[in-house]
Amino acid sequence: MTLFAFVLMTILMVYDSSQQTYVRGEAKGDLQQNVRVALDQIVHDVRLAGYDPSNAINVQTIKQPLQPVTGTTLSGSELRLIADVNQDGTSECVAYRLNNGQILRRQASWTSGDCTWTATESAVADNISVLTLTYYAAVGATATTDPAQARRVKIQISGTSAVYNTTFTAETEAVLRQ
Repeated sequence: MTLFAFVLMTILMVYDSSQQTYVRGEAKGDLQQNVRVALDQIVHDVRLAGYDPSNAINVQTIKQPLQPVTGTTLSGSELRLIADVNQDGTSECVAYRLNNGQILRRQASWTSGDCTWTATESAVADNISVLTLTYYAAVGATATTDPAQARRVKIQISGTSAVYNTTFTAETEAVLRQ
């Protein structure tokens, strides 16, 4: 009887340890997937910035497909661009921002040089702790906040899992259409 209890306890300890490893691995995988999906979506839209098959965008805006969120300089924590992202022949404004641990994306029709933000925001990723955007000029490594100069965007996203306090960071650069 004692031997049976010992074997049963050993099996339960191995099972519990394996279950914890599985849960930790699943949480880490979910976190990495969230960060990568958000990064991929933002890069996709940045690469389309300025794309307008209908030629509805005026010449000035084509030179400046990245738009300031407020004022006249680009934001390091929020991205706004103009492109035909769904390729339906109509240009859209697209914005990304970090809010309460989520990267939110908003897409709205672009008309007359202004965005009409009637669309609701949708979550692209959860458990995100950092969204950092750095803009660069066309040539070299000179950082800029001038929308007319920006031709490359470095995007850094960090996520933190509530389970086991795991952090994952990914970054990449996207080049705008010239």
